[in-house]
Amino acid sequence: MLLSPRSTSVGYLDASEIGPVARWLCKTLLVVSLAIGIGAVSGLPFLELNRPEVHVVLFIATLFVTSLIPSPILLKAPISLSVVIFFVWMLFSYGWSLSPSATRFDLLQTIPGFLTSYVLASVLSYSDIKSSMLWLARVVVGSTLLAVAIFPETRIHIDDGFVDGTYPGWHGFFSHKNSLSPVLVLSLISVLVFETQRLVKWLMIGSISALLVLSTSITGISGALVALCVYIWLKMVAGSDTRSRSFLVASTLAMASFFIAAIFASLGLVVSASGKDMSFSGRTDIWSTTVQFISERPLQGYGLGGLFSPVGGVHSQETIQFWRAVGFDAYHPHNGLLDVTLQLGIVGAAVFILILLGTVGAAWSEIKHNSEWAVWILAISVAMIYMSISEAMYLSGWLSFILIMKVVLMRLKADRDRSAYKRVAGSQ
Repeated sequence: MLLSPRSTSVGYLDASEIGPVARWLCKTLLVVSLAIGIGAVSGLPFLELNRPEVHVVLFIATLFVTSLIPSPILLKAPISLSVVIFFVWMLFSYGWSLSPSATRFDLLQTIPGFLTSYVLASVLSYSDIKSSMLWLARVVVGSTLLAVAIFPETRIHIDDGFVDGTYPGWHGFFSHKNSLSPVLVLSLISVLVFETQRLVKWLMIGSISALLVLSTSITGISGALVALCVYIWLKMVAGSDTRSRSFLVASTLAMASFFIAAIFASLGLVVSASGKDMSFSGRTDIWSTTVQFISERPLQGYGLGGLFSPVGGVHSQETIQFWRAVGFDAYHPHNGLLDVTLQLGIVGAAVFILILLGTVGAAWSEIKHNSEWAVWILAISVAMIYMSISEAMYLSGWLSFILIMKVVLMRLKADRDRSAYKRVAGSQ
């Protein structure tokens, strides 16, 4: 009975409906898949895990474990039409990719991981998903602390094509501090919302805060501040009645508008205080060049991984032209939406925006029904959108988190609809 359901009469996807071994395997597969997908182990000095073969093996293992779960549970797994369309468009991009071999590599490296997250989020209980998010945060923090304690090179960066020599910034087993810091922000939100053990909660918050500061990532540090403000604000909204909520939203929008206007009015001082220049470390040059390249292939883009990825160790002529225009080697557009549009065109970007905005809208509607999940999803979404202004996050492992959030919201709504139907049926 370790892999089979203990009872077939319990509620939809209740924790007790899946045997303990199957539950443990599903949670482990989810944590491992997410950790590899977000690059938490990309810098391991002795093992390369972020490879297509690893993601395929994890997906096959997921299919095997879920095959042991009763079919009624699997049949209730939610299906999003927009997600299906987005996946199909990503696959079709192989046909028009500037570099088909690079697109094939990226598809094998990303699609299995996305599907693994989607399937596991569909069959695990809500409490198990929360537990997986907390374990992911512990793995990220623990492995990063271990890395910086043992390997000195994980505490600095070496010539990245923009800065010659070395420069400070802890990044652990992540390839870059700007890869680590957004994940730390995600971990911070998960700990704030889901962690119930007081001592563990404060130890994690302290560790995450220290790693963010020592990463010296302005993106991550400011993202954490944004996430914290959004978290506090959402807790206030969730605890208020409808009238108070409307006033709170209106007043917050007014203050946010004033704050944003003040930042733009004194942008030079803000940028200087953060240790940057008005090009945001060359990002403005990258953005303008990206827009120019998008205009040449606006509808379909260059294919997933079609630009920047070398073929046989040789970069395409288009990639070299991009670098010449920018003035240095840039391997992504340093903006989430521009990255999606560059790779998948306006069509792919439009479908992605539909997925993201649909998730945010559903989470806002959910705040009056299940504030815990709504706060977690909205805080992560806002922080992710903010950090994606300067980093290309959407087509990396972060898409897995968007899928998990969407699946959870679809399940919550399905549960409510099912309960309402039962109440109506029972009253007749």
